[in-house]
Amino acid sequence: MTTAKQGKKIVIIGLDGATWNVFDDSLLKSCMPNFWRLKHKGFSGVLRSTEPPITPAAWTTCITGCSPGKHGIIGWHKYDHGRDKLSMSSAADCAVPNMWRELSEQGYKVVSINVPWTYPCSPVNGAIIAGYGCPGPASDFTYPARLKEQLLSEIPDYDIVASWDKSVGYDINGLNFNLPRVERSFEHRVQAARLVSSQINWDIMMVQFHDTDLLCHHIWPYLDKKTRNDYPDQRDRLAVTFTKLDAAIGELLKLAQKKDALVAVVSDHGLCRKTAKLKPNVLLCRWRYLRPKNGLSRLTERFVRRIVSRSKRRTRGALKQPQEFEFDWAGSKAMMMTMAVNGHLFLNVKGRQPNGKVGPSGEYSRIIKELSELFGKVLNPVTGQPVFAKVGSPQKIYGLNAVKQSRFGDLVLVPQSGIEMSLSHSGKDRAVEMMGDDSLAGAHCYEGIYLFCGKAIRASDGPVTDIVNVAPTIYAALGAKLPNYMDGTVLDDIFEKKVNITYQTGRIVTVDGDSNRKALSSNEEAEVNRRLSALGYVE
Repeated sequence: MTTAKQGKKIVIIGLDGATWNVFDDSLLKSCMPNFWRLKHKGFSGVLRSTEPPITPAAWTTCITGCSPGKHGIIGWHKYDHGRDKLSMSSAADCAVPNMWRELSEQGYKVVSINVPWTYPCSPVNGAIIAGYGCPGPASDFTYPARLKEQLLSEIPDYDIVASWDKSVGYDINGLNFNLPRVERSFEHRVQAARLVSSQINWDIMMVQFHDTDLLCHHIWPYLDKKTRNDYPDQRDRLAVTFTKLDAAIGELLKLAQKKDALVAVVSDHGLCRKTAKLKPNVLLCRWRYLRPKNGLSRLTERFVRRIVSRSKRRTRGALKQPQEFEFDWAGSKAMMMTMAVNGHLFLNVKGRQPNGKVGPSGEYSRIIKELSELFGKVLNPVTGQPVFAKVGSPQKIYGLNAVKQSRFGDLVLVPQSGIEMSLSHSGKDRAVEMMGDDSLAGAHCYEGIYLFCGKAIRASDGPVTDIVNVAPTIYAALGAKLPNYMDGTVLDDIFEKKVNITYQTGRIVTVDGDSNRKALSSNEEAEVNRRLSALGYVE
């Protein structure tokens, strides 16, 4: 480890799912004076997310400066053909070092609080409190390990994201039940930042607020600047929540001011109104590539499950495996098996999966071509436009190499903005279900936010840029050497004066994940999956 130069410090505030359509000037002026000052004293613009625009892929890109095709984390799950099994992805699957490890090697003191897909934690020159993608406070979710005891002693109810009870509804009474949980979660991040700052003389600290995404998923019309005035009671109650978020941001700004630190605000993706639910597996059944289970098969499966549950309890939250879906996977040729905003469709190939049905050469190529054409012709029943923006191989859509492709399907389905995918076959032949005008749901989109503020940072509206450029810009702001494997480039327009950019030389990175970090255990996977399911992120 080298010794870091004494230069600029930086605080990064992550607002999951944030978009300028929610954090517009009207909201900032009325409820968020700290954020307002940052925006109008700094350099800000639209931050385009990754493909796909989803938490694991985008935050990993944010803290590595590499595209998902290079770092290899696309979504919540990955698939093993030989075992015909799904498992959870984690930080151990990242094929390149993140900035906490890289900057540690350069002698910088680093702090990462609640950043998703940083579990299992790796040793760093500083501290990590893992965020989404970890099994929660019962796990070893901090580095160093002793930090967990200190954190939970000071904040006994600490958690990664607030729980949201859908059963209480979404009227003002429902909001009054759920929003205090969200507001308490904001306080957790600030308390954690204060605790770590009292122990570590950091050079860079990142604090992520995941609950902004939670709000957008559940109550989008109450937040969107175009529609929130149609719901005055909910709008006014949410103003209290945003005021408390701004107070939390203000406390982080105090920590930044003590070190004369730059401040960055970034989101991993944006959200928009959810307009439709799309079920590709319904289409695959209609086109005879996928076979639903018949009534006898389902009755037998239920009976076996009952017997198994009596002899050996199924782990709560355990991932549903391909054989447990509502389809006869062993007797089928193709199935959409995982979602990460995009749909990942797998062929059941002879010699690759245990019950393969598709020939590995000519038949494989023919089916891929047929399905590409068929999916490309599926139209939105309201607009008459294609429901898919793109259909292609993982190499084409993500830039994945042949080794990594195996985790993410043989064909990737990229929906149009506002359309959400489902693995389900419920609803019989309804492959496209339009959302009603009373729907409150939000869906992921590409347009997030970025903002840089501080000495030597220009005050200006900035251009649309990509999230892959955040990490290189952070390195440049610190005066650190940029890893030469990064895909992103420095946003040099944010600086008042040209910065000196230097690169590491001779750096060799791994290509198949971090062998020093263990994959999640089955119990850890189940808990992560349970948390994702509880929030409605996975089926």
